[in-house]
Amino acid sequence: HFSYGKFFQRPDLQNLYVNYDYLAYKIRTGGYYFAFGNPNLEPEETTAYEAGWQRRISDYASIDITAFYKDVKSLTEVVTQPADPNSFSTYRNVDYGTVKGLEFSMDMRRNRNISTQFNYTLAYADGTGSFANTQSNIAWTNGEPPKHATALEFDQRHKITGVLDIRAGANEGPKLGDFYPLERTGVNFVFAAGSGFPYSPVQVYNEITLGAISPNPS
Repeated sequence: HFSYGKFFQRPDLQNLYVNYDYLAYKIRTGGYYFAFGNPNLEPEETTAYEAGWQRRISDYASIDITAFYKDVKSLTEVVTQPADPNSFSTYRNVDYGTVKGLEFSMDMRRNRNISTQFNYTLAYADGTGSFANTQSNIAWTNGEPPKHATALEFDQRHKITGVLDIRAGANEGPKLGDFYPLERTGVNFVFAAGSGFPYSPVQVYNEITLGAISPNPS
């Protein structure tokens, strides 16, 4: 199986608009505490490829191996806009990212009241910004935005999920006399595990001064 698609998503509305009164106030006073919305933002664009191979390995089980690649561009990011009388921060379509990986899954249809699903994903997510305000401190201090892709905040190398479903049909399960109390009932177990994310969680103890650029690892 193979799939290809191009997907477009509008930026968040809060990144498109700003109140006129607040805009007039910040033009006079300057400051980088809040980025101005930009109504000229373009939609974020994703080009996705996926190719895979599926095969039955028994009368009850099948496996699927899939490779995927996503190229994401025109992502929204906060930047510094030089202006007179004061520079200000706003949003531009400047970030990009790539997500690629391999997925292995095995499905076992119901056999003796039990069905299972197993999935393992190996993935790499790199880019210049994880979300629209990733570079807010850089814009605040008028620094140089990143030019090279690094691991994104949601980059997770290994992820495993498993599902075990046990279900009784009509006239199945424990029997009490002529009565099956658990017929047409079932129970479902979901297991999930994954490797860590690339950055330590932090506690931002000061959000409106330069102390915000020195968060403490939590």
